[in-house]
Amino acid sequence: MRIDSVTLSGFRCFGPDPITVPISPEITAVVGPNAAGKTALLHALSKLFGVSRTQRTVQRSDFLLGAGDDPDDREPKDLFIDVLIGLPELADGTATPETIAPSFRHMQIEREGKSPVCRLRLEARWEDDRTVDDEVSQELFWVDTLDDDAAEDKCHPVSAADRGLIQLYYTPASRDAAAQIKATTGALAARLLRAIEWAGRIMRSSLIFSSRPLGREGFGARGCDCAATRLPRMQAARARRGSAEISRRVSASAMSPRRRW
Repeated sequence: MRIDSVTLSGFRCFGPDPITVPISPEITAVVGPNAAGKTALLHALSKLFGVSRTQRTVQRSDFLLGAGDDPDDREPKDLFIDVLIGLPELADGTATPETIAPSFRHMQIEREGKSPVCRLRLEARWEDDRTVDDEVSQELFWVDTLDDDAAEDKCHPVSAADRGLIQLYYTPASRDAAAQIKATTGALAARLLRAIEWAGRIMRSSLIFSSRPLGREGFGARGCDCAATRLPRMQAARARRGSAEISRRVSASAMSPRRRW
């Protein structure tokens, strides 16, 4: 079971005309300039398969605001995220309850000459209800057809149990890897990084990188700073400041006249 494609409309930088992004069965690399929609694509998948309510909740900022649009415009806005989930295990006879949940079998759509798929669609609408946060409604449902305009009787709500069968763990890009890992302590990525047995040469190169000052080249070998070396330096600096403070207080107390009681 895997995601075949994602179709977006009205989500962040994606315009009202639907755009379909195919997903490779192996590795998919999304390449593009800033504001092209690379991060928006991952956030769109988080709205369907995020592991927390915050990740799955559609906000007003998720709706498209074009270059010529008025930010104070109060007209309703709509978006949708449509995902096709391929079920190749059903086509080659390798399907098991562990690889394909029974609910996905019931919602499969047959395709001539291709493996069956399931279709999930998230629709959201923003309306001005004269409150601070305004009103954003959203609904996730199964779609029983591949038609662009599915009839209402072809759409069925997705239960919370079915939604939890697919989980997306998204780790945003960060130039400060140490801070990112600290902020996501206990997350899957943090546990994975801590479990890696780093090779000696990688640790040595990290020590070399961390000792170099940040140059004009920007982030790179000269701009790297490893948490394993930065933290000891910070602790040593704090220890030196603490020792100096203690010495100053001891000297001051030795020089002050003693009182007799």
